[in-house]
Amino acid sequence: MKKLIILTVLSLLSVVLLAQSSADEESENTDNNERINAYLKYAKKYRTDSIESALKYLKKGIHIAETNHLISDSVLELFLSVGEIYYMNNQLDSAELYIKKSIKKAAGLKYSLFSAEAYRALGNILYNKSEFVKSSDAFKKSLKFVSLVKDSVLTADILIDKAYTHEILSERDSALYMLEKAGIVSKKINYTAGIGKSELAAGNIYYGINKFDIALFHYQNALEAALKSGNIMGIAASYKNIAAVYIEKKEYETALKNLQLSLKEYKKLNYPAMLSNVYNDLSLIYSQKGQQDSTEYYLNKTVNNAKRYGTKEDLSIAYNVAGVSYGNLKNYYLSNLYLDSCISPAKEINFGLMLEKSYKLYSDNLYRLSKYKDAFDYYKKYNDIKDSISNESFRNKLAQFQAKYETFQKEAEIMRLKDKELIDKANNRLLIFGIFSLVIIFILVIVRIQTKRKKDSEIQKQKIALHKKEKELINAKLEQKEIEERKLKDEIEFKTKQLASHALNMMQKNKLLQELSEHISEKSKTMDEKSKKELFSVKKQLEAGLNVDKDWDLFKVYFEQLNGSFFNKLKEINPDLTANDFRLCALTKLNLSLKETASVLNISPYSVKNARYRLKKKLNLKKNDNLNVFLDNL
Repeated sequence: MKKLIILTVLSLLSVVLLAQSSADEESENTDNNERINAYLKYAKKYRTDSIESALKYLKKGIHIAETNHLISDSVLELFLSVGEIYYMNNQLDSAELYIKKSIKKAAGLKYSLFSAEAYRALGNILYNKSEFVKSSDAFKKSLKFVSLVKDSVLTADILIDKAYTHEILSERDSALYMLEKAGIVSKKINYTAGIGKSELAAGNIYYGINKFDIALFHYQNALEAALKSGNIMGIAASYKNIAAVYIEKKEYETALKNLQLSLKEYKKLNYPAMLSNVYNDLSLIYSQKGQQDSTEYYLNKTVNNAKRYGTKEDLSIAYNVAGVSYGNLKNYYLSNLYLDSCISPAKEINFGLMLEKSYKLYSDNLYRLSKYKDAFDYYKKYNDIKDSISNESFRNKLAQFQAKYETFQKEAEIMRLKDKELIDKANNRLLIFGIFSLVIIFILVIVRIQTKRKKDSEIQKQKIALHKKEKELINAKLEQKEIEERKLKDEIEFKTKQLASHALNMMQKNKLLQELSEHISEKSKTMDEKSKKELFSVKKQLEAGLNVDKDWDLFKVYFEQLNGSFFNKLKEINPDLTANDFRLCALTKLNLSLKETASVLNISPYSVKNARYRLKKKLNLKKNDNLNVFLDNL
């Protein structure tokens, strides 16, 4: 009975402790979720003003979630938000990492809407990394998940994004099909932004195949929808693309007005990568006008922007624009250099449209340079790529849009006739105002031209004076350099002469002393003992004169002035070289013959030959090695 009571008490105690533990764990998780939500709130607050602060709070929330193995809508939003921030800052690898983590955490859970958004974000990241096939697969998965939640707005956006991947892969029939579906969905729910984006994308396709009037029709529809929905990105892109059409029509002033409006909108977004598109068109306009300085200014901006912020697609477009611009300026060699830079990334990402444009312009440039064979080769490449991106399905779809465009044109013509009467009345009033304005503008232009000419004349005078001073300074430096070189040359020649003279004196002195010594030896044979002793004493003095040590010291001074490190290099090769070895090396470097060397050293030519043979061994030279050549190169 006692044991039963004890067991009952222990069981009750265990239940109480377990309940307390569960309550503590639930309380701790509640606190963690609250902290995560707080960090999300702070991140949203700082995201506009300080990206760094937003990332810091988001990563704190992620740390809590991963440490405690938490999964919730807020946790998934943490990962998605970090990925979006990295994507907006063009840190695509980091963006891909966090988006994939969010997808992995959502796997197996019923978060279809989140999965659709995450796969769409992944698709856009992969598109900007030029991984278009993978991008298309991500959009396909996104469409699969969004079909489960039936979100029409998100469906339209995904279809438009996917259309861009098909277009860049030269699958234009698929791209047009996606856009048509997106347009239908958007109109059904009155999604104005979706209508604008699908119209903009369709305009891009027609622009790419040089159907500029149809492209303009879609771009104007896109602008109308963007203005209605307040979509700044859509407004900027529409103005820019309208300007591109007017460039093709050579209506440059209208194009410039639209580009200025586009630039104004893009600057509101603080999105440098998009500015490249505007700079592209500005460079094209100024190249058509023959204004090289303005052309090169905007080309530098667009290429640098594309390298720093853009994708391989953006860089390919920037280089193509540079090729077109320099072609307009008739600099065909430089145009082809930029086209080479365009073709490489275009091939890498299978950017068919840009390859087609580049090969055609390359062929035209070569033809103008009279390189007809090369021009034909590039024209063949142009035809091949053109055929590969033109198929029957696409032409059928094109015919459908052509019919829609013609209907629009008829309706526009009716409206034009109705407005003609009002326009004629307005024109009469504008004519008077226009004439007055032209007079004022003419006066202002004349004043401007005169002021500019005067200013240009002053600048030219200053340039001429500056050029003259620079030339005088350069000439003075050149003269000073010539004087210094001449002085150095004279000094070397003088020292060389001293060295040669001293060696010659040594040789002549030794030769004379040897002859006197030999003459005394001959004479002493016929003399008595007393006379022989006197002559022997004289002979000893002569032989003492043959001692070359003092002469050698002076010779060494002259020699080292011309060949400062010669003896040190010999010591490095063999530290055991004798004074006679050094003398023999120096005389050999002076190219003295065996006989001349023997005379200076007061030995026989045969002895010199043997000494040279021993010297080669000491210098680690082979039998066939030339001692003179070796010492000359030392």
